Amino acid sequence: GIDKVVESDFWDCTRDVVISNFKEGKFKEGLVAGILRAGERLQHYFPFSGEDKDELSNEISKGTP
Repeated sequence: GIDKVVESDFWDCTRDVVISNFKEGKFKEGLVAGILRAGERLQHYFPFSGEDKDELSNEISKGTP
């Protein structure tokens, strides 16, 4: 559903922010900038309503023996 609401260049612009930092050797900064940019845009289209709840259990799974 994200692609249906965000700008057509959403992913390209986010990628460009990350890559421009990577080219300068700023790997951590690039990832943070890309995540923050994506988060800001997604918050605009998918705001937190306070009624959201976890869809998955918070139980710790030990897996199968």
